[in-house]
Amino acid sequence: MVDQYREDWAKLWYVLLEGRARLIESGPEHRRAVRALKRKYGQYARMPLAEDALVIALDVERLRHWRSS
Repeated sequence: MVDQYREDWAKLWYVLLEGRARLIESGPEHRRAVRALKRKYGQYARMPLAEDALVIALDVERLRHWRSS
């Protein structure tokens, strides 16, 4: 779940993703995930991010969302 809380309740929202989680330790999907993380966050591109870092993938089966207004 990702949500946004504001004192102004007219600006509240959330997104809820439901599905099965998988642990990915190696392989093409793992490499793509690590590359995407490095592209998105410059800090990771400049630091030694362990190529064998565990990746958690979520196979989304259901998406729910809501926003005020």
